Amino acid sequence: MVAQASKVAGEAADPLDVDSDPDIH
Repeated sequence: MVAQASKVAGEAADPLDVDSDPDIH
């Protein structure tokens, strides 16, 4: 859960990270 929240908060700062996670797309 913590890792997911970190991705959501970092999606704006790290768009590449979001691309690696189709679940967030």
